[in-house]
Amino acid sequence: MKENVSTDEALELFFENWPDKMPEEIIPIAEGRGRVLAKPTFALSNIPLVRASAMDGICVKSALFEEGKPIDPERWVIERDYNFADTGDDFPDAFDSVIPVENVTVNDHSTGVRFSEDMVFQKGMHVLPKGHFIRKGQLIKDAPGVLSASDVSAIAMGNHGTLAVYRKPKVAFIPTGSELIDPGEPLGRGMNVNSNLLLAQGMLSSFGAEMKGFPIVHDERALLKKTIDDAMLTCDLVLVNGGSSKGSEDLALDILAKAGDILFHWVQCGPGRPTALARVKNKPIIVVPGPPFGCLNVLDWFIRPIISYWLHLPTTHRPIVKAILTEDVRGTRSVGFLMGVELTRGDEGQLLARLVNFKKHGTARCLTAEGVFRLQPDTPNLCAGDMIDVTLLREYL
Repeated sequence: MKENVSTDEALELFFENWPDKMPEEIIPIAEGRGRVLAKPTFALSNIPLVRASAMDGICVKSALFEEGKPIDPERWVIERDYNFADTGDDFPDAFDSVIPVENVTVNDHSTGVRFSEDMVFQKGMHVLPKGHFIRKGQLIKDAPGVLSASDVSAIAMGNHGTLAVYRKPKVAFIPTGSELIDPGEPLGRGMNVNSNLLLAQGMLSSFGAEMKGFPIVHDERALLKKTIDDAMLTCDLVLVNGGSSKGSEDLALDILAKAGDILFHWVQCGPGRPTALARVKNKPIIVVPGPPFGCLNVLDWFIRPIISYWLHLPTTHRPIVKAILTEDVRGTRSVGFLMGVELTRGDEGQLLARLVNFKKHGTARCLTAEGVFRLQPDTPNLCAGDMIDVTLLREYL
């Protein structure tokens, strides 16, 4: 077992032991948003298939015009001399041009048409050729890539009813600790709220994983072992939340050491330094520290790149903005550290950043900050006025 590894070493250990990525699966196109496309997708058909009207109006025969003027339009009969045309729709082959609805008045008895005096006619006007919207064989979306709602719409336009995507990694999240209660339950002395389950659910979903949340497991060895065993049967990755440090009730590491191998324990990145990675029956199990800001940190630097790798993607990153520090910040030594960032706007519109430490300012304040800033190991002292890169936790205008 390695101890006090860097974040890079931790990831290297993981990928050395679990290099395989997620396989493909076929899903209905209606379920495609947010999934990772596995194969380049090409249009199966032209749209329009033959042609279509570019606007609402009537379709006409150019042969019934002379020098741009209609011939005896008061005698025109619907279906013989003209017909109605709607935007994006095909129209009968006998007609070759479209007059906008603003330039035409049709008599109620279906005989006779009047055109506005400023109407200008050209043969083929306002007619979209076949394949105007999408061409058969056209590349719609390359792979791999995360599908947006508009991507799915474009692929559907290419006449696809299914999609080849990479299977979502299934991640178990097991909250542990006899002191935990579910949100909304009466809170007694020495108790704590199981908020990490919701944090993990939201973050894992945003990474592209499917989370299976387990009920709170109290500090009972047999119960925790059974829950881990059950999670391993159905999930690709098991996250045990809590029980990773040196307390008398920290059972997870002892259970995993007896069932398999501990690959590393303790990481040079806080909060959440007591993170551990174990291999049990060739299944990866990560023990994530219980403090919520530490849980967020581990999910961000460790679990996020794992999910991206499994989904055949480069590591996804949140938006980053530049902001000016408002206060001096003490640097780090051998261990990196994650800090919350509260953003405000200066008088001239510039972004101002105040760093908040969960030990000094409280966990809730860090979790609700607009962004985060990662102090790398051996970061020098920072001064008010320095420019830093802030990773946004939410949109900030």
